[in-house]
Amino acid sequence: MSVFDSLRTDRKTDTPGSNSRSGHLLISFCNQTSSPDCALCILDRSDRSSRWIDLGNLPEVHRNNFSGVCGVVRTGGHVIVATQGASPVLATVDITKGRLAHYVALEHSRDPHSLVYLDGHIYIVSTGTNQIYRIAFDDGRFGKEELYWSYPGANPEIDEVHLNGLAVHGGQLLASCFGPRDATGSWGSEGRVFYLQSGRDICVGLKQPHSPVVHNQRLAVAESAAFKVRVYRKSGDLDWVSDMQAALEGYTRGLAFQDDQLLVGISASRELSRSQGQFLYAKPSVNRNSRLLAVDLKSGIVDAAWDLLLYGREPYDLCEVPVQTGLLAETESVLTRIRNMESWVARNAADMGSLFNQLTTYKTVDAGLVSVIIPTYNRMDFIGASIRSVLEQTYSNIELIVVDDGSTDDTESVVAAFSDPRFRYVRQPNRGRSNARNYALSLAKGKFITFLDSDDVYLPDKIRTQVNYLRSHPGTGMVYTSAYCIDARGDRLPNKYVAAESGLIYDRIAFFTPVTITLPTVMTYKEVFDQVGGFDEAMYRFEDTDMWRRISKHCRIDAMPEYTCLLRTHDDNSLLNQQPDRIAEALKYYAEKILREDTEVDTGVRRRGVANLYRYYVHAFMSLPQFSAMGKELLEIARTYDSIFSRVFPPDTAVGRYFWVFLSRTNLDVATYWIGRYAHAAFAHSLNYAYKVYKRLKRLFSKS
Repeated sequence: MSVFDSLRTDRKTDTPGSNSRSGHLLISFCNQTSSPDCALCILDRSDRSSRWIDLGNLPEVHRNNFSGVCGVVRTGGHVIVATQGASPVLATVDITKGRLAHYVALEHSRDPHSLVYLDGHIYIVSTGTNQIYRIAFDDGRFGKEELYWSYPGANPEIDEVHLNGLAVHGGQLLASCFGPRDATGSWGSEGRVFYLQSGRDICVGLKQPHSPVVHNQRLAVAESAAFKVRVYRKSGDLDWVSDMQAALEGYTRGLAFQDDQLLVGISASRELSRSQGQFLYAKPSVNRNSRLLAVDLKSGIVDAAWDLLLYGREPYDLCEVPVQTGLLAETESVLTRIRNMESWVARNAADMGSLFNQLTTYKTVDAGLVSVIIPTYNRMDFIGASIRSVLEQTYSNIELIVVDDGSTDDTESVVAAFSDPRFRYVRQPNRGRSNARNYALSLAKGKFITFLDSDDVYLPDKIRTQVNYLRSHPGTGMVYTSAYCIDARGDRLPNKYVAAESGLIYDRIAFFTPVTITLPTVMTYKEVFDQVGGFDEAMYRFEDTDMWRRISKHCRIDAMPEYTCLLRTHDDNSLLNQQPDRIAEALKYYAEKILREDTEVDTGVRRRGVANLYRYYVHAFMSLPQFSAMGKELLEIARTYDSIFSRVFPPDTAVGRYFWVFLSRTNLDVATYWIGRYAHAAFAHSLNYAYKVYKRLKRLFSKS
């Protein structure tokens, strides 16, 4: 037995003992993008033989973005359908020959859904414009498209109420629509079926009604989102009363009366909400295939069921047609659809790849040029890896500026091996890394600025990740990330930097506690540097922290937990090979700069922050015996900034300097430091205790 024979056997789901009718049904499938040429099918329900209507004679202009067929109407000896796509048509179907006969382009109808025939005209639901259009129809020929009706108050530029269905009763038009969207942007429970001309409601409060159809004083409506069909019986001139409702498993859409049965099309479960553009995370246990059901109009029980998934996922309209000859076995119809899928894949696969590459390029260009700045000095062993990590980024719209700050090794010959047009190499006399960065900033043309030290490397998605973040967070002026540490050979070390603090974080950036922002992980805007200025070229150390401090006073800084950089630890940048006295000088310069420049920040905040900054290096120096003496000196300086006397005798004044020399020689500074700490703690505990007493007294008095 072949695969298709087994599929056919499995899909024979007629209910045992049911009285399913024989007969031929024309079924339209919408959103049939995987096999658009197989969107209109004649099905014999008795033996599942079938045949696709050939849509291939439509001109190419109407086949662009062609995605299926929606509305179907039969009048006299003619069957008329509306196609779905960017350039829809209204067409007659030659059922006997199995192809389209005549057609007319729909110039004004957008996203046409249901069709009905009344008094010499085909009426078309233009769902995309909340309107009804009509076209004269005579002896298989179409007239001119004209606007017939607009939904009151709806914007014709967007699908506001999802007008979708039409029916005819007593010479009057009935229509269905979803109603307005709810607060989340979804279609809620305000769907209605109503008389078109008068606006009189027939039924309201429905969840996404579709496909109203009238036959022998009965009106059937698919309440799609409630997985139901409702049937009403005529009562009086304009009134309808509920006659029957059936709860079915699946999204109901597409109805046709057949004697004492109602045929119902069921759509397969969707993975994407078209109204919200979001994924519908359906549980596997509730995933449903597309089906055709026969529902008994008296009991509401399903008499028979046919699986339609081999034909399409979304049956839209059902229409009884005369019995046809020449139908094929189901296996042949399914094979035809599979071949159509293969054809469309083959036609579009190459184009999709090319278009995807172009789209990636366009998105990158639209996002903005990124200037990457690398200052270097005698880094011939590492600079090649740094440059390569930039040029191999997944984000390609970059310029790389390397400023050689007077290297005396073979850096220039290493750099000469790179010939990428995005790369620029500049040499200058040795003026320091801050000067080199500032010179590169003067050359930079990018919208975004990011840095890299010439011994560190980027991970491949570093730039793309940060550009995407800044584009989606317009209120953020700078972003930094986490980073791994590596040794001189490139092996991963256990220590790492974790980005965790976001917001207006001046006090957490300026003093290293608890935030340490490493230079290569940063990305910001060129205009930010235009506002705050370049790096302080007088600083031997901390020039990058000084920059983040200045930026933090002007804009929000965000942390991204992603790891985007590898920071290299080697002999040259190890603390063991640094000069502690120069670090102390740099600390003093930076501390005095904070106190001098950041006058908008509370004095107490600044002084405590400077003290913590010194203590940060006290701990580092005290861990190394050869630096312990300098660690003790830094500890004494730290105490001068957060002592209770620091405001009365500032250490940067003449009187303050004499006072603090006296205090340190008598060891009174240690005592006053701890007295101040304990006094502050005691005051805090006192306030807390007083608040508890207040709350208790308040409760006692409120009870009395």
